[in-house]
Amino acid sequence: MQKLTKQEVGISKENITDTSIKNNQTRTSWGDRELKQLKLLKDAGYTNYEIAEALNRPLNSILSRLYRESLTSNRTRSRGHIWTSEELDAVKVKVPLGITISEIAEELELSDSQVFQKAIHLGFGSHEIMTKAKKFRKDTGILQDEVASLKVLVSRQEKYIKNKDEKINILTNRTLKQENAIREKDKNIKSLTNKILKYSKRVDILVDKITSRDKQIDILVDKITSRDKQIDILVDKITSGKV
Repeated sequence: MQKLTKQEVGISKENITDTSIKNNQTRTSWGDRELKQLKLLKDAGYTNYEIAEALNRPLNSILSRLYRESLTSNRTRSRGHIWTSEELDAVKVKVPLGITISEIAEELELSDSQVFQKAIHLGFGSHEIMTKAKKFRKDTGILQDEVASLKVLVSRQEKYIKNKDEKINILTNRTLKQENAIREKDKNIKSLTNKILKYSKRVDILVDKITSRDKQIDILVDKITSRDKQIDILVDKITSGKV
């Protein structure tokens, strides 16, 4: 449920006419309008600290009035509650840290009034309690802002990494395709090389055959040349009349 604004509840410095109220001086009487604003603020989800600040009243006054108007939580125990050492240690440790009375009360399953009164009894002043709680809320807000900023940075980094991964995948796929193409070319080259080797062997055989035929031709030419010489000699003899 969205909180009502203080203006919607009807609270502003201009609406407060009593000088003692403006200056947050101690006052005990509650007017009908203040009671109505108290109930509206409580129903709207404001913390007791915020209500005290809005109505310019001490926190113990707000706690007391909430109890009288039956506006406290259902976790209130009997007034005869006996505090354990663990509960006392929780108040002693967590109040200085700025953890709110409401949060401590919820953890211990006690009323805000019981925890507040015990904190006062342990030596914490109401102003100190509220100041530390405000600082705690401020620090928590700062941390939440820092966490939100970190989430944004992480989101951007994740997107950047995702984009990088996508680019790497694209490059990897291209590289794989190129490698497959190179393998296919290697296969073709090997196939051509084998064919060339086969043709080379055939050419070698053919060259050997040609060389052998050339030798035979040379022998035949030599024989023809020798026969021609014999014929020339015989012709010369016939011409000279010696035959």
